[in-house]
Amino acid sequence: MLFFLVLFLWLFLLLLLLLSFFVLLPLLLPFLLGYWACFLKVSFATTNVANWPSAFDENMKN
Repeated sequence: MLFFLVLFLWLFLLLLLLLSFFVLLPLLLPFLLGYWACFLKVSFATTNVANWPSAFDENMKN
């Protein structure tokens, strides 16, 4: 009886882990992609400081 209880608990935890992974990953993905895009934009801005204001104005028009 204890064996089945432990087995059920393990399966329940595994299911919960998979469910949380498939639910949380799509929720966190835009934040991670946004952070990466922000990092790329910052690195791009620091390399091309002279071109950055005109590119920023072009982005604000769209």
